[in-house]
Amino acid sequence: MPITLEDLKQELERLETVDQDIAGYAALIKERKREKTLLETQILPDLYRRLGVKSMTTDSGAVAKYGVVATGTLPKDPEERQRAIDWLVREGYEGSIEAKVTASWARGDREKALALCDHLRQDNSVKLALDEGMHWKTLGKLMRLRIIAGKEVDDCVGVEVLPRVRFTVQRENSDDEE
Repeated sequence: MPITLEDLKQELERLETVDQDIAGYAALIKERKREKTLLETQILPDLYRRLGVKSMTTDSGAVAKYGVVATGTLPKDPEERQRAIDWLVREGYEGSIEAKVTASWARGDREKALALCDHLRQDNSVKLALDEGMHWKTLGKLMRLRIIAGKEVDDCVGVEVLPRVRFTVQRENSDDEE
């Protein structure tokens, strides 16, 4: 049977329908994620606090625990970032700070670059930069533990500490089904 332009048109219409379905699902998922965040960070934490509850198990076996989560990153502005790094050092977190030294030579100086160590501080063609930072997960964990310990977190660090209810669904173990 020969293929016609009508066949092509039908397949294009099918693709358009699938694409519209995907866009609809994506919008629905986005809305449901917003609703989940609202429940986890505002509605449920408020109920947990008011009732004095730390953990609850649903009839289906899912566990929902109240706690705090720290989220954020060090500031991007160089001066604010340095202020945050200085605060972290003063507070004893120096061991968690990543330090990266970047060196660059002008074109044609590859041999000098390969000699690296001894030439870094002596060679005038070297541009040296120290970039300090901390992975956002490490920063969040350390600041969350700090809050739990009853200590303050300076605003310069760029971390927000929020109450949150974590929901964990208990999945059946396939090994138990024999």
